[in-house]
Amino acid sequence: MRSELLSGRLNLRVTNTELEFVRDQAEKAGLSVSEYARRCVLGRKVESKIEIKMLAELRRLMGLLKHVYVESGGVYSIQIAEVLDDISLYISKLSKL
Repeated sequence: MRSELLSGRLNLRVTNTELEFVRDQAEKAGLSVSEYARRCVLGRKVESKIEIKMLAELRRLMGLLKHVYVESGGVYSIQIAEVLDDISLYISKLSKL
């Protein structure tokens, strides 16, 4: 909750293309355009809901692969290890965004 009332105003002129881009990014992050712009301008973190869901799904898939590895007695250990490494790398890249 904010301790200070939002009373200041910032007017910014952009092209229609830029406006649509900002609206799209705000929607992906689950924020209003004002909150999205405020976070960007003030250097605050903007997390996309889509990226958060994607990270959760990738982690779930890693868990399933580990389960397959254990249940199969390591039959596909080389292939599973390669896939787990790829997923881990992708998660690492997404986390840095």
